Amino acid sequence: MGEPSLDDANVKVAVRVRPMNRREKDLNTKCIVEMEKNQTILHPGGANLGKGDSRYARPKFDHSLCPRQ
Repeated sequence: MGEPSLDDANVKVAVRVRPMNRREKDLNTKCIVEMEKNQTILHPGGANLGKGDSRYARPKFDHSLCPRQ
């Protein structure tokens, strides 16, 4: 018996990024989450990281929902 693939999982995971609130905007807080179609990219510390950086992450979620601007 081999390892089950991600497509065979019984659990589905969705991630939603909420819009920033007034306090976060007033503090010039940077969003560390970037949404590209159905992919979520994390940028720890709000840094501009490239694919070669070990802090650059692309976790896999079943659904990614971004806030309306």
